[in-house]
Amino acid sequence: MNAPLSPRAEQFINERVQSGSYKSASEVIEDAFDALAERETFRAVRAELDHADAQLACGEFTEYDENGIGDLVERVKTRGQTRLAGESPNGTR
Repeated sequence: MNAPLSPRAEQFINERVQSGSYKSASEVIEDAFDALAERETFRAVRAELDHADAQLACGEFTEYDENGIGDLVERVKTRGQTRLAGESPNGTR
């Protein structure tokens, strides 16, 4: 794939290669894409955290004590084992 770059982008890439930070323009571009993917992941996580904060603020949560958390762990474990076995939680495939 060939894509035209703006003069600013070309200058940025050339400066990084000339400084010795990167061996080639391709390395600069790959690193930029990695940074973009990381930023998008961060935004997704941030959105999930914001959603969770909103739920907490509205009182949409469940508190667990030591016994309750053990029960929750067992339910989650059983659901996971059921899914791994290829069955839905209601017993159908």
